[in-house]
Parts: sequence; C-alpha cells; structure tokens
Amino acid sequence: MIDEEFLDTVIGPAPEGWALGEVIIQIERPKRKRLQVEAWKRGPFAMHEREFADGRETVLTHAPTGLRIFSFPSVEQTIELADRIEPLTDWSAITKKMPLGSDLYPKVREIIDDINQR
Repeated sequence: MIDEEFLDTVIGPAPEGWALGEVIIQIERPKRKRLQVEAWKRGPFAMHEREFADGRETVLTHAPTGLRIFSFPSVEQTIELADRIEPLTDWSAITKKMPLGSDLYPKVREIIDDINQR
C-alpha cells in the first residue's frame, strides 16, 4: 500500500547523468510503509534528500525494491557510492533486502566506510 502523501525531496537540477523522476521508497521504522517521492534516478538507483532539524542528508535507494542503501550528508558522496557499487552486481536482479550474510554486503560496506573516512 502506498500512502497518499507525495514528497518533493530534491533541490535544484539533477546531477549530470541523473534524471528527475519518482520512486516508491520503503520505510521500515517506526512502522513499515511505502511513500512515493521525487528523486533523481540513474539505472538501478534513485537519490533523494531528507531534511532534519539539524541538516540534510542524501539517500541512495535501490529503485526496483525501494530499499535504502545508505545516506550521506552530501550529494557528491552519494553519487560516488552509486558509481562505485554499480559494477559490483546486476542490481536489477535484486528483488528483496540484501541479507547480512550475502557476498555483496561486505563489499558495499567497505566502500561506504572508505567514503565516510575522508
């Protein structure tokens, strides 16, 4: 079920190689729900921004499932993550949440940690 709410969640023009579109995201907490949000899309990924009282973050989402991959404070970090993880697997073949024991999980986590350490 999709909530009736649609969220405008991008600011400014799409980054190079990304196009404005919509994606249905899965929110797991505090309760599971699905929201349709405005996003920049490229291949199997969508990227949207969330605003909090203390700042913004850019969320990278696996577009086919609507599941969040990771969030960074900057669009540039989020684009770098997408660029670096895209060649790791056939993202269009993924249909559910990546289990912790998968071979892909530690590879993605290593890239996230590398980006975070800079």
